[in-house]
Amino acid sequence: MIYVRLSLIALTVALGAIGAPAASAAGQDVVTQHNDNQRTGANDGETQLTPANVSQSFGLLYKLDASIGGQTDSTIGAQPLYVSSVAIDGATYEVLYVTTRRNLVFAFDVGNPSLAPEQRLLWKTELRDSRGFGAEELPGMDARFAGDSRPLCFQTHGPVGIASTPVIDPATNTMWVVYRTSSPLHRDPNNAKLLTGSPIYDARFYLRKIDIRTGANLGEQQIRVPTGPNEPAFDPNKVLTRTGLLLLNGVVYLGFAGAVCDTGGGDPQKPPPHGWILALDAGDLRVVGYLNTTPHSSMGGIWQSGSGLAADRNGFVYALTGNHEGGGAPELADSMLKVQRSAGDVHLKESHFTAPDWQRLDAGDTDPASGGAVALPNGLVLGGGKEGHFYLVDPANMSAPRQSFQAFYHSWHDGISPCDYDLDQTYGPNIHGTPVVWHPNGVPYALVYEMPEKDYLKVFRVFDDGRMEERPFVTTQDSGIRSPRGMPGGALSLSADGGKSGVLWVSVLKQDSVDALNTSGQFLGRLIAFDALSLNRVWEAREQLPFAKYIPPTIGGGKVFRSTYSNEIYVYGLSANHHTFTSPSFVATRSITAIWRDGNHLDLFATTRQQTDGNVVSTNWEAVCVPPASPVTRGWRGWFPINSDMDLVSDGEQLPAGSQLVASGAAPVAAVLAPNRPGVPTPHVDLFVAAYDGQVMSTVWEPPNEPTIKNQYGQQVSQKTKFPPTGWQKWFPVAPGSVSVAPRQPTTALWRPGPAHLDLFTVGKDGRVMSTFFENDKWQPAWSPIDPSSGGMTTPGQTVTALWRNANHLDLFMTDKGGRVMSTFFENDKWQPTWFAIGPASGMAMPGQTITALWSNPNHLDLFMTGKDGRVMSTFFDNNQWVPGGWFAI
Repeated sequence: MIYVRLSLIALTVALGAIGAPAASAAGQDVVTQHNDNQRTGANDGETQLTPANVSQSFGLLYKLDASIGGQTDSTIGAQPLYVSSVAIDGATYEVLYVTTRRNLVFAFDVGNPSLAPEQRLLWKTELRDSRGFGAEELPGMDARFAGDSRPLCFQTHGPVGIASTPVIDPATNTMWVVYRTSSPLHRDPNNAKLLTGSPIYDARFYLRKIDIRTGANLGEQQIRVPTGPNEPAFDPNKVLTRTGLLLLNGVVYLGFAGAVCDTGGGDPQKPPPHGWILALDAGDLRVVGYLNTTPHSSMGGIWQSGSGLAADRNGFVYALTGNHEGGGAPELADSMLKVQRSAGDVHLKESHFTAPDWQRLDAGDTDPASGGAVALPNGLVLGGGKEGHFYLVDPANMSAPRQSFQAFYHSWHDGISPCDYDLDQTYGPNIHGTPVVWHPNGVPYALVYEMPEKDYLKVFRVFDDGRMEERPFVTTQDSGIRSPRGMPGGALSLSADGGKSGVLWVSVLKQDSVDALNTSGQFLGRLIAFDALSLNRVWEAREQLPFAKYIPPTIGGGKVFRSTYSNEIYVYGLSANHHTFTSPSFVATRSITAIWRDGNHLDLFATTRQQTDGNVVSTNWEAVCVPPASPVTRGWRGWFPINSDMDLVSDGEQLPAGSQLVASGAAPVAAVLAPNRPGVPTPHVDLFVAAYDGQVMSTVWEPPNEPTIKNQYGQQVSQKTKFPPTGWQKWFPVAPGSVSVAPRQPTTALWRPGPAHLDLFTVGKDGRVMSTFFENDKWQPAWSPIDPSSGGMTTPGQTVTALWRNANHLDLFMTDKGGRVMSTFFENDKWQPTWFAIGPASGMAMPGQTITALWSNPNHLDLFMTGKDGRVMSTFFDNNQWVPGGWFAI
């Protein structure tokens, strides 16, 4: 049925002109998933939006309703498309096209700012087959995880009709859309369970051409694949197409995977599905080519989190495939495929690269099919999947990747080694969908943007000569913005005026979730805008909306169209109805703390640079795998926050209840490794940092105490739980309420040799040197001043230097407000009654200057500092006295 606001017009479609959809003459149309056939996700014809005006005058304009008769399950499952100029009855319209999983297609007028919401609908139609059947739910949704009330793969609950992004050819005013229909599921009327007899339903897929001016049906064909007698048949009951449609040289390409997770749903005793690529003539809609990825086994699906099959400028088609079953060789599973039509042959011609560790990928369900391929400006093809790996492939030689590297890390569970990301799909930082690619002006490289689940938004440089840097060029580590622990990460789009004024738009979950779509509206999303060069956040939407999984924002005509997991589209743009986003201020410096946890593991600690909401972050040097998984090399992993929830806070919000964020931005982090002692796990790492509210906070890392097993690399993997514990405990205040420190105040921590005794030193806001300690498995209830009456006053921000000469003697050093180097010591269980100056009475250092001290033997102590004149100065203590003459220049 078609609902039209305007009168129908006669139309003639010239299919001979159909080619690869691209941006319109104005450069702003979005007529295919992720903007173009290369799947770059970049609209570089957007001249109205810039980082500056988005940060100052951008906000919600209106919202659109994609439902008929108040249907609540008419959820949006594909990216909306945008055409800047559509001629209808002599008038020109700016149109947004929206499809829903109930087989509804809508056209909205988004060019007239004065229209009321109910006046924006141009036409709408519901797609049904000749039987009168429309969208129905998929079978298999009653299957449950053990001990879990959620449906299996519940991202597909409810009616599933249009699940893939259509494609439009503006030159012929034609849209191609694939929709699914099904007879209702056969259920037991007494308990509503599925009847497992065959058949329990009858699913069909159709490809329809729609006139984008009126919604009229220009032709339709049921999808039937002409497989040979010795080939597996294409079974619509077992598969689903979620990949965006690709229109290339008069052919529409589709990708299919299992209908429900890796299964076909329905009767679990039936064989699992296959992966398929189909080529259909864009004119008569017949299948003219096909490829079965696992003809002698099963699975190998192509779903790519909704990303479309990609095409390069030479006319080759690219796809990523999933894991397989059936034993033996993977066939075309766990692979990147390069596909083309061959004259006179219904079988598509292919070449491929298969991940060398495909057996482990199959075992862990960690295949690359969650990501999508993108054709880069330099002619190479990039893709990645559930491990967080990037594979950079040269199409001229698909047998092996040109580069393969660990691009992303599981920043929420540092206890999982990158070498184990392929053991389970919940371990790795899964890439869902296709990266964004943009080539700024005046540089010999393109920028690749991706935000997988469990990690930060990162930018990599890929050079025009084919090189790709394996370390990120820019990240959101300092701003603390990363994806939550659960699926699916961020869906990205970019707007720019050619190679300038780039704005990166990210739709990402606001809260942690294993799967975002178990019930409508339960999980909220964020829409964030970043300066595309610096990744400084310039704007964030205030509306708390149900998160639309896998769907990137659509940008065109100075507007951003945000899908929701409902029937609504929110439209943002430049407007007086805006909120000004205040970009966070940054401090200039920060310090890095390093400790060896053991002889094979080095840790670094720092805080991010935001003034009042910094994260304590860490990285470490340890095993890093390079596919194939052997050999194992050593290297640095990515930075990750330590038990912080700051990245879940949006602009203008308060810290979430129970937040473990504690750091004052750029505050130095004190880290100490506990000595071996009875009853305490080794290694045992303590961290201390000044909080934004003046408290000194601490956390502890201890080895997991669960039984473990070793993987093939000899590394320990948890035996009992899916997520091995990170080892980091919750942050807690040390002697809460008894001391208030200045922002970014350093804390000094050290364990005493011998009996378990940990000392802390810091400087209060009033300049007093303060101390507390941990002994007999408990902290002292308060901080105490170290003799402020006799010189123990310094400048807030001063680092107090402390070292134990032996188990009975502790030395302290600092510079006072006059620049004198001062010392006192603890001996025979008591502090000296006074502080005393080292060297001349007049100050040789700047107030707050850090003193470096070390014992070379029990009788010799060296001090170092930078003097007022910039020279490095030294003095020493030897044979129970300070060197005569005091400080000297080095």
